[in-house]
Amino acid sequence: MRIYLFLFILVVVGCGVEEKPAAIDSDKGKFCSDVEKQALLKIIEGGWVNEKYIELFDRFQSPMTVASKELFLQQVAFDISNLSGDTLLNAIGRSNCNEGERFDVVFYKNQNGKTAMRLVETRSEMGKAFDLGYELKGKDTILVVTGERNNVAQTARFKRQFRQVFSADQLPVMAIEYYVNKNLFAGEWEMSGSTVSFSEKGEVKNFNAYRHYSVSTRDEEPASRPDEISFYNDTAGVTYAFTVKSNRIQLYELFHSEDGTEFSRGKMIGEMRRK
Repeated sequence: MRIYLFLFILVVVGCGVEEKPAAIDSDKGKFCSDVEKQALLKIIEGGWVNEKYIELFDRFQSPMTVASKELFLQQVAFDISNLSGDTLLNAIGRSNCNEGERFDVVFYKNQNGKTAMRLVETRSEMGKAFDLGYELKGKDTILVVTGERNNVAQTARFKRQFRQVFSADQLPVMAIEYYVNKNLFAGEWEMSGSTVSFSEKGEVKNFNAYRHYSVSTRDEEPASRPDEISFYNDTAGVTYAFTVKSNRIQLYELFHSEDGTEFSRGKMIGEMRRK
């Protein structure tokens, strides 16, 4: 069970050139070698977070504040085990899009004869694709997605958070969820004389009888709603508002109106100090 179900976001990269992707013959992909395809898959595998998201998160330390900025493609992820012919079968979801929207990664030969990738909704509409590629930055690999959205050139860059896509409590862990967990909660905290432990994967120990936690990272209405964290086990759960102050996290009662349009913090129910 999980209090919140986050959309599973999947993508890859273009080599950083801001140009509108040209239409591709849908049959060209079949001429790509398996060796080249596998090399690209090993580069893109795992979960990635937009560099701009990381920059804003470092500044605000607030998932809800960053979510309200409406970044283009906040996170991407690839499970490279789901390859069918010349297409990596994935689904991409964004909070402002239909959950059923699907995209695939298609391999093809570019003008230089190299194996390349594009993210497409259907193979019959390759002209609407985004180019996918990567750059090397020191010891890090940076994924880059380039293309055109609403007649405006778009570029998004991503940093890897984990290599293998994994699940927690039978649901896939999102790259942003993992990033927020790691940078806000992961580790040991002192609360009311006890030590509470959090993992990046959403596990919690010694917080009442709860075994899992989930931090809300979705852009929800109203945009001014406080940051929220939910604790739960198989039979029960509770959600609190929270604020981050240096090495302290304060938990508050969370109130909302019956119509779900107003959210507010109540009294503080406890404070955790990082050990």
